[in-house]
Amino acid sequence: MGEIYGSQWFNEYGDEPNNSWIVEIERLTLAELARGIEQCKRSGSPYVPRLPQFLSYCDDGLTAEQKAFNARCKEQG
Repeated sequence: MGEIYGSQWFNEYGDEPNNSWIVEIERLTLAELARGIEQCKRSGSPYVPRLPQFLSYCDDGLTAEQKAFNARCKEQG
């Protein structure tokens, strides 16, 4: 994130992630995390995202049922 937002990121959050960010990021899949980072790049916002905003960037918009269905389809694949 420091590469995207530069010193603004480090001024806001420091050099090390805080516990809230760590806990939430550990819950994400690699695809969700990649989606969130890409959305940060594409947002056009000059401001660093707060955690809830970043998590919304990671969301693919699917419901839990849709995700479960997709997972079953991949398993049967």
